[in-house]
Amino acid sequence: MSRFCPKNLSWNIKKIVIISTTVLYLVAVGTYIYHELIDNYRLKKIEIKNLSQILAENASIPDGISVVGQQVTYLLEQDPTLQSISFYSINQSLSFSEENKPDWQVVLQDDIVSFHQPVTSNIDSSNKEELPFIIPNQSLLGYINVSLDLDRLRQQWFVRHSLILLALLLCYLIWLVWVIWWISRPINSINSLSNYADEINDRYNPLTNRVFKDHTIYVQLNKLHQSLELMEHLYQQAQSEVHRMNNSVQAPSTTDLLALQQSSFQSMITHELKTSLNAIFGGLQLLDNQYTSQEQEDAIGIIRKGSTDLELILSQIIQLNKIEKGQMKVEAEKIEPLKILGSLIQNYEKLSQDKGIEVISRIHHMDTALKGDHQKIYSVLDALLNNAVKFTKVGSITVESFLDKQDSFIYWRIEITDTGIGIEANNLKDIFLPFFQVDPSMSREFEGVGVGLGVAQRLTKLMDGKLEVDSVYGKGSTFRLLLPLQIWMQNEDNQILSGKRIIFYTVKPPSYFPAMITQFGAQVDEFSEIDALMNHIFTTSASGLMISSQVKVVDAMMLAEHIRQLESNHRLLIIYYYDDLSQKQMDELLASGVDICQTTQLSHKAQAQAIKSWLE
Repeated sequence: MSRFCPKNLSWNIKKIVIISTTVLYLVAVGTYIYHELIDNYRLKKIEIKNLSQILAENASIPDGISVVGQQVTYLLEQDPTLQSISFYSINQSLSFSEENKPDWQVVLQDDIVSFHQPVTSNIDSSNKEELPFIIPNQSLLGYINVSLDLDRLRQQWFVRHSLILLALLLCYLIWLVWVIWWISRPINSINSLSNYADEINDRYNPLTNRVFKDHTIYVQLNKLHQSLELMEHLYQQAQSEVHRMNNSVQAPSTTDLLALQQSSFQSMITHELKTSLNAIFGGLQLLDNQYTSQEQEDAIGIIRKGSTDLELILSQIIQLNKIEKGQMKVEAEKIEPLKILGSLIQNYEKLSQDKGIEVISRIHHMDTALKGDHQKIYSVLDALLNNAVKFTKVGSITVESFLDKQDSFIYWRIEITDTGIGIEANNLKDIFLPFFQVDPSMSREFEGVGVGLGVAQRLTKLMDGKLEVDSVYGKGSTFRLLLPLQIWMQNEDNQILSGKRIIFYTVKPPSYFPAMITQFGAQVDEFSEIDALMNHIFTTSASGLMISSQVKVVDAMMLAEHIRQLESNHRLLIIYYYDDLSQKQMDELLASGVDICQTTQLSHKAQAQAIKSWLE
């Protein structure tokens, strides 16, 4: 909200006064000059008519030409407003229409005006005034033409009246100064009141900001509060359930049942937490466009960081759950080791710099295109590098990469060495157990729940690799990852979605999307009817649902909300494709349950690669 500015008010009032008084002054002076110029012209016109009448009388008598010539010479010398006086002979009477123009029009528009006086002979001068304007042909000798220079006439008037005009200007300035002084007194009072109001406003500004906060902010914060309460309740429920399972796991006869219950519980709890997280992220994105105080910004920052960390933990738990259920498969695709390492090191560059840790990379091979599971390899290396940065306070982290050929395999060996706190020898055998903490009290200092290394070790085994660790307590640790890979052949690029089953929902089938995705090895089921779509979703094991850009945003939101309400254990990946989408619409889609909003302005291969990364 903009604050009232007394200086602007004072200047605006003075400006209005100056403009209005100036306009009044100009109108008054202009009216005065206008009337004076017309009166001056009328007097001059009477004078010229009298002169021309005298000249005509003298010219009509015998031997009067010489007398008229002397008179004309004298008049032109004495009166600079007379441009010329001439005589032209004509024996026919003329009518001059310009002499009938109004005086004001002549004064404002003309530069030169002419007056015509007839010259006659044999006419008694005593009867001259009774002569009509049209003279009989037998007595007309011609006309005397007197030309008046109106520019010089106006100049003469301004010169004669210059002192009066200057006096008027001086009076106007004095009056203007007096008026401004007179109105300054109430303006000063207004300024004093404004300054006092600003002082009061500054004094109670924090209170007014809290009282008049935008309603939308409170609504979104309330939703975040409800989501966080639900997550806290689910977390407490998860702790008690895990504790109960751990106490009951000693009974050999119930091991399989407990494993099944634990797996189902993990699926349920991750699904519920993921739904709550989506609501939190949607609310945070809506708050980005709202005005918030610094205190609220700090609170939102804490919520955003906690939500991001929780999302990472949930992703690891989901991966762990899929591995234990046997739902995780290795997907062969093209990988480039140098790009993977470069991306990872870049992601942790800022965090390591903030902690004062140097990250060193040593590559002992050329870049080579290999065949492997990009997403799983990246997840393993990310967990190892995250672990190294987390437990290293000072010193450095070294990432070394080797490629060794043996038989038909290329063995990629990555060693990540840190100068962190290290691991005691009696804990090395348990370091890869899920949720294992070397010292429970350390959870206060180091974030995480101990699931990252467990997921990394299981993903490594799934890829037929090895993950080992050497550590010296107090000096640091070295994690070694060994993966058997193969050389990537060029013709394998077209099968990156092999084994994936995708559901595609559109309004007007057929669409280009199913045909395009099928080229990369995926199985696509296309639907345009909601009932058939919902039945198919919950009767088949599809990898994800893709919603066409032809579907309206509001319809996509309703579909996502309906699916989320009916889901129980398995959470279906929902992707909405768009041609043009505002940030507000994107936030609303994510809050309704859509996982990803993806533009259609990508190449076919880029679309296929993006789908593969999402489905991993």
